[in-house]
Amino acid sequence: MIGTLSYLAFVLANIPTSFVVNQAGAYVKQQDIAIGEATGTVWNGAVTLLAKHNDNKLPPISMSWRLQLLKILIFQPPFHYQINGVGFQLEGDLGITPRMVSIANTEGQLSSSLINNFTKAEGVEISGQVELKDLNLTINFLGRETADAEGELYWGGGEVVYKQGSHPISIDFPAVKGVFSHNEGSLELKIADAAEGKVIGNIEIAPTGWAKVSVMKRVLEMAGQMNVGKNGDKPLIEVQQKLF
Repeated sequence: MIGTLSYLAFVLANIPTSFVVNQAGAYVKQQDIAIGEATGTVWNGAVTLLAKHNDNKLPPISMSWRLQLLKILIFQPPFHYQINGVGFQLEGDLGITPRMVSIANTEGQLSSSLINNFTKAEGVEISGQVELKDLNLTINFLGRETADAEGELYWGGGEVVYKQGSHPISIDFPAVKGVFSHNEGSLELKIADAAEGKVIGNIEIAPTGWAKVSVMKRVLEMAGQMNVGKNGDKPLIEVQQKLF
């Protein structure tokens, strides 16, 4: 009996990544994801991914993983993963079931060049990089709902350029901190002044793939543009964009 189980474990662990990718092809197509080269095994492998229909805002993604047997014994996400692309890097633990995917203990960096791909259309560009700390996230495959989310983002401040009419204006912006949460299946990121904790914006990604970004009038005061008084919590900008 033990010998049979050991043999089955050996066979499963050495299933080629390419076989799993081929079996998942139909589901992946529904997510608007193109799969490139797949190497290694289910135990220790790598794959290249490319999001479709994103106007080249997201670069190709290289993902690798390895199985950590001890994590299985303590009921934690058993795979350690790394995701790399032009302008970003993520590393943490990963768990997948037929119903959901979970990531834990995830750290990473996102460059301003990648972020600016999404903000240029709104006339805003930042400098430096954003750090991701201790992200734990669970998403249900059915409905793409966010079941759990916690973690932080941190940007150390620096130059921000925005357009006022046709003229670019450069300002020195203080550090900000973002906190992840979830609400009715949506992933939320609340962004606040790192020094005083006053909210300056909110990002919400719904299961439908729509992202809503709200920026409060308080940012004008933080940027030294004007005193907004009691109107700091009122929206200055609200935009929506389809991500997937």
